[in-house]
Amino acid sequence: MKIIFRCDDVGYTHVHNLGTLKTIEHGFTTHCDCMFDWPDVVEMLEYLRERPWISVGWHTHMWGHPVLDPSEVPSLVTADGNFKWKRVNQQEHPVEGVKYDEMIKEFRAQMEYCKQYLGRYPDVYYGGGNPKDEKSKAQLEVVKELKVLVRKEGLGNRLSEQGLVQK
Repeated sequence: MKIIFRCDDVGYTHVHNLGTLKTIEHGFTTHCDCMFDWPDVVEMLEYLRERPWISVGWHTHMWGHPVLDPSEVPSLVTADGNFKWKRVNQQEHPVEGVKYDEMIKEFRAQMEYCKQYLGRYPDVYYGGGNPKDEKSKAQLEVVKELKVLVRKEGLGNRLSEQGLVQK
C-alpha cells in the first residue's frame, strides 16, 4: 500500500509555496494540487517540472485572476479584473451572467498555462464526474478533452464516508 501526501492550494502565495517546498525536500509530499489562477503558481510549476515523480492536480476554483486577459472573458471578471466568484463561509457562491463559452476558454487557457510551465497537463482533476453547476460542467468538458484523469469524488468525501473526518 502506498500513502499519498497531498499539498493543497499550491501557488496561492510565495509563503505557502515555501512550506510546500519544505515538505517536498524532506520527502513527504507525493502530490500537489495547484491553483492556476494565482501568479505564484509559476514558481511551483517550474519546480515540479524537474520532479516528474510528484503528481499534480488541478485545484479548480475561480477566486484569483484569469490566465487570459480580462477583456477576453468579461463575463467572468469584476471591473478590477479579478474573478467574480467569492468564497463565503467555506462555500463558493454562484455568479449570475457568466457565459459558458468564456469559462471553457479560460479553463483551456489554464490547462495550457500549466503545460507551459510544468511541461504537461495536470495528472488529475478532483472536480468529480457528476458536475453540479455550469462551472463544474465546463471544467469537466475541458479535462475530458485533454484526457486528464477525473476523480469521481473528492478525498474529503471518501474519508468522511469511512468515519475518518466529519462532513
